[in-house]
Amino acid sequence: MSLCLTKREADAVMSEIIVNKRLISDLKMLEHAPCMVHVHCVEHCLTLACSDAAKDVPYLHVTHYKNTLKNLYVHVNGSDVRQFKLEALQEIMNEPTLRLKDPISIRWLSMEGAVKTIQQCYGSIVAYLQSNEGRYTVGDDIAEGLLKEVTHFKFSVFTAILSDILSVIQLQSDLLD
Repeated sequence: MSLCLTKREADAVMSEIIVNKRLISDLKMLEHAPCMVHVHCVEHCLTLACSDAAKDVPYLHVTHYKNTLKNLYVHVNGSDVRQFKLEALQEIMNEPTLRLKDPISIRWLSMEGAVKTIQQCYGSIVAYLQSNEGRYTVGDDIAEGLLKEVTHFKFSVFTAILSDILSVIQLQSDLLD
């Protein structure tokens, strides 16, 4: 029998230990204060509330916006050539030279970073998708579809609104951390 664990197994064991320690400490606290109520971390509650609220926004609920962000990220970051050409356009258009970020919706910091990057480099992203470099390469249909999505008025308006909202949520999250 081998005593060596893979990283995944070791992580699972460690998380189990952490959960068990927390449960034991919660039980000990309950012995001393039977009326105690267990409450999630406030920051986690904020994230859960925001996620639930986002379900009521049709453009977010259908994950249309998130899918567009993710597809744009995968398309550009999937090729060093595409990434280089986007960065070259950012320099030409005097926009900050930023790489697109992966929008992970369960992490507000990640989602905020992805939205802010799109907002700051919107012009160069559209120019790239309209250019020959964006359309006449591998994934040409993808670039065409992304151009259609990104130039739709809902995308730009939603990006601006979401950027403002996420910066406030991130500020609150930082304060609660």
